[in-house]
Amino acid sequence: MGRKTGWYTLGAGIAGEAVRMIGPEEVGKDVTMEKLAENLLELVLQREKYGKNYGVVLVSEGLVDLIPQDSEMMQMDEHGNIKFSDALFGLRLAKLLGELYKKKTGKKLRVKSETIGYTTRCAEPSAFDIILGSQLGAGAFRFIKDKFFGSMVSVGDNLEIKQVHFEQLIDPQTFRTKLRYVPIEGDFFKLAKSLEFRRKQDM
Repeated sequence: MGRKTGWYTLGAGIAGEAVRMIGPEEVGKDVTMEKLAENLLELVLQREKYGKNYGVVLVSEGLVDLIPQDSEMMQMDEHGNIKFSDALFGLRLAKLLGELYKKKTGKKLRVKSETIGYTTRCAEPSAFDIILGSQLGAGAFRFIKDKFFGSMVSVGDNLEIKQVHFEQLIDPQTFRTKLRYVPIEGDFFKLAKSLEFRRKQDM
């Protein structure tokens, strides 16, 4: 959902009216911190032309796995993944953006980096959260009662409870959950991109 793919980043960006949302699906394998910062510098400069000296940019934490890191800084968790708390990804990207802006304009740019995690997880549930959670709970009870084991509870159209067998979710080679990236040709991705800041001539 969040670590390897951009679902959370795009969802939060759409809900929070972010001016740019960057997930692992769209950056390619040759992404670098410098390229990301240059992309954001162009965004900042374009928005300034329209008198917009503010904006929220969301960057997926999963980019840490794609960008070469300083091995001395990095520590791995018990699953062999980089500990994001050690990567200081957002802080480093914000610092680099500020440096590029100063070099380009001679002025100082205030860039505030925030890591969003437990802040949103501890928020009050919305009506949709409560409905979905209730359906999943009812589905789990039904599966146990009817002895439908080896399955994940999910919901389909009209929030109908449905059963997803573990064999559909697990990669038989790694025995880990299969990654489900945001389809860049899908409507969810297109919606996110359509809501980002664009120059008038690009509209």
